[in-house]
Amino acid sequence: MFGRSARRVGAVAVIAAALAAWIAASGSPAAAAEQDGVSAEAGPGTKAARAAPETAADRRFWSWFAAHDDMLFDWTWSAGDAERRERIFDQVEDELHQVDPQLYFVFGPKRADGKREFIITGEGRQRLVPVVQRLTRAAPPLDRWIIVAFRPRNPQPQGVRYQDIALCACDASFTANRYGDKLQLSVFIPDGLMGRATTQTAVMLLLHDVLGELDMMTYVRGVDIWGTSYADPNSVLPITSLPRFVDGVLKQ
Repeated sequence: MFGRSARRVGAVAVIAAALAAWIAASGSPAAAAEQDGVSAEAGPGTKAARAAPETAADRRFWSWFAAHDDMLFDWTWSAGDAERRERIFDQVEDELHQVDPQLYFVFGPKRADGKREFIITGEGRQRLVPVVQRLTRAAPPLDRWIIVAFRPRNPQPQGVRYQDIALCACDASFTANRYGDKLQLSVFIPDGLMGRATTQTAVMLLLHDVLGELDMMTYVRGVDIWGTSYADPNSVLPITSLPRFVDGVLKQ
């Protein structure tokens, strides 16, 4: 998937920064929400988040999007199309930032059914949950587009690369303790990756990829990171099973 995130630095920096700030809160859902400038009552999945009416900025964005449907749909990832692609991404970013300057986007590849996904993301920022939900809900019918709120789960996560760390999903495992409707995770990664300045970022990016943006904000209250040597092999689960765990424990 291709798009524009966080001042062209890429998704990794801003997703990790937002999630790190969220984790740095006291562990209380309310404290985490307050740190990001939104009340806990307007958090993910609440009626307050879902019911916000569309704004004039939302309507302007979708009017622009529909008017430029062909341009947005037909770009390619080829080297010869790089300059045009960057101009298109610049335009989308400029228009989306009229709604909120911290919103970003991802285009999915063209699908066999002739459609393409357009994902709107707040990069893990709690305060943007109602904004993303509202803007996505305001989208008009668009024959060739599937409009998606928040970065979804990756059904086949392979791992992440971030600066000096390559973290394979196959090398990560977890345990979880339940606190009400949220989980406190302990994530175990190879001992050789511990102690680096980039360790937390890499783990958070992997969790974001495995669980998805909204579920990460909704169901995870905090994350502790440990070397694999501290893991009890009889207790840990593969990190790729985290979505099934969350769905089975918290969503039923």
